[in-house]
Amino acid sequence: MTRLEPARFDQFWRTEDGRLVIVEAKGPKSDMDSRALFSPLGAKGAQQIRTAMDSRELQYILVHASENQGTWAGARMKDFKIFRGEAR
Repeated sequence: MTRLEPARFDQFWRTEDGRLVIVEAKGPKSDMDSRALFSPLGAKGAQQIRTAMDSRELQYILVHASENQGTWAGARMKDFKIFRGEAR
């Protein structure tokens, strides 16, 4: 897992079967924006992303907090289809 940094992906995970999972966490009033394709893990992390894309083993998940006047109201999770023909 990586630290939160502006304009960077929030978390990277490697699954037991070898897929790379990128998690983007958003607050209730936050919108999706562009992300720099630079990994907080440096060149090695960027290469891991490229390799996962080439082998179709990359997963991208958006977690968006729900708004409820300053109290926890849960979140919505969306698992994006990155590759054509991908079943998610």
